[in-house]
Amino acid sequence: PSPRSALSQLETPSPDSVSPELPEAAAPDSSAGLSSMSIKGILGTRLLLAEGPGGLVIVDLRAARQRIIFEKLLKNLQNSKVERQQLLLPLTLNLSPEESKFLAGSLAHFQSLGFYLEPFGGNTYIITAVPASLPGQDYASILRDIIDDMRTSNLTNRQNAIHLAQIACRHAVRSTAVPNADEQKYILQELIHCEMPYTCPNGNPTMVHITYSELEKRFKA
Repeated sequence: PSPRSALSQLETPSPDSVSPELPEAAAPDSSAGLSSMSIKGILGTRLLLAEGPGGLVIVDLRAARQRIIFEKLLKNLQNSKVERQQLLLPLTLNLSPEESKFLAGSLAHFQSLGFYLEPFGGNTYIITAVPASLPGQDYASILRDIIDDMRTSNLTNRQNAIHLAQIACRHAVRSTAVPNADEQKYILQELIHCEMPYTCPNGNPTMVHITYSELEKRFKA
């Protein structure tokens, strides 16, 4: 869809009504992006203000980053094209005996997800590589969450991929730094090219569209 028609149809669905999986529909047209929206600035540290066709667009940067990360990581996992990022300094992962036993029998599966781990004695492993599309840095916490969930759930490979992407989003987007102008443009353009740009993986809205007519009504006596 074009940026104009997409924004005119913008709704805020409830979290329960949104599936985190990618839809069958094609991605937005490649012309959708910065050509149709003009960034006006940042409100606080989390909200990006932009002028779009027909009005004001307020983007939640945290939710937007989560959507972008989720779709990139999920596509790579589902296409079995997970690029690895070798860590310059391996990280230590300390586990309970139960977690360690589970991981020992699941190393091949974790490799398919992009995590490379090696036994380091006792219940300790070292993390030598992680998915390249995973920008978070607390990889040990991410792995613990995945291990805990996998131990208590019978998930298919596809469900594991979705679950990993969701966990990665929770951990990866924690910075409170205000993005610079180039980062703002990148986030907005990447978001518009997502297949489900209007909600984060949990179903919360990534943006709100307020039309000019709605704004004008606020200033009428």
